[in-house]
Amino acid sequence: MSSPEQDLLNVMPMFAWIKDCRGRYTYVNPAFCRFVGHTADSIIGQGDRKIWDAATAARWAGDEERVILRRTPLYKQDLITVGEKSVWLEIRLSPLMDEDEEVIAVAGFGDDISFRKEIEGQLASALDTAMEARHMASLGIMAAGITHELNQPLQAIKLSADSIVYWFQKKKTFDPIAVMKALGLISRNADRIQRIIQRVRNFVKSRQAVQEICAVDLNQAVRNGLEMIEHQLLSHGIEMIIDLEQSISKVSGDETQLEEVIINLVTNARQSLDLTEREDKKVRIQTMECGENICLKVSDNGTGFSEEAVENIFRPFYTTKAEGLGLGLSIVHSIVSGFSGKIELLQPTAEFSTVLYVTLMKWIDTET
Repeated sequence: MSSPEQDLLNVMPMFAWIKDCRGRYTYVNPAFCRFVGHTADSIIGQGDRKIWDAATAARWAGDEERVILRRTPLYKQDLITVGEKSVWLEIRLSPLMDEDEEVIAVAGFGDDISFRKEIEGQLASALDTAMEARHMASLGIMAAGITHELNQPLQAIKLSADSIVYWFQKKKTFDPIAVMKALGLISRNADRIQRIIQRVRNFVKSRQAVQEICAVDLNQAVRNGLEMIEHQLLSHGIEMIIDLEQSISKVSGDETQLEEVIINLVTNARQSLDLTEREDKKVRIQTMECGENICLKVSDNGTGFSEEAVENIFRPFYTTKAEGLGLGLSIVHSIVSGFSGKIELLQPTAEFSTVLYVTLMKWIDTET
């Protein structure tokens, strides 16, 4: 090693070391010595067990062996114990070769990134909290329409029950066909109430539940999602155009989370339309086969997106709304990406100013 190179290593704040192919230190810089609390003289000629605990020493020996055998660098982040303190290190190992291209040593560079990891953890925690807030906001959107959705079957149940009572009070006879018809209507509407309540429960639990990817009927997920917010659209004077291709293949995903995708996309469209004064407010939702994929398209004739917004709409916390959290589309992006899918903003059309296009993978049944 030339004197200028050694001078550079000696003054750099990063940890630097060199080991021979038997794992013995042949050089350590002052930063490394300060970090581990040993002098260079006590480290040179020793292996990792002189410095680290047995588990860390074995892990590092395995990494160096891989670098020697593959003759390629290795980058990693490692949580180690120094004294009584746990420290995150960012490490890069590189093979050193002689004139015959044989590996003769391994050079290592490391940096203490514990503070960065702490900040990343805080940011991740803040993002999780914000995501949960946005999830509950989505639940609030659903809840606003639940009264209407429950009221319809409850009214049908009451009407059927009242008709049976009226029949016996007025006619004093028993018509089994009429009674069975009314009881059937009561049963079907009770089932509808149960389905609505179950969807709300699933939605609440979906953030904590372990995601299980399975075959999902995208058309049914669209219907389920819209059932929860349909009244919202009607009360805002929005025409809903539903164009679902029949008999499409199932997709890989989670039904509840795909329903959340529908709710967020349609709610985003509704919020955009709320900012306009136009009378012909429209949201169109389509599903279709797209070669090896299944596609979902949600379009609206609202305000659209500016050039700046186009670059940022899927970024967490970015919003064009005064009271928005900026998480609706980022949640959609996160869910869709988790299923190896993709969401993109297409060019506006003559009819629709915003066209969001989701591509999902077809479900492949590996058991058949």
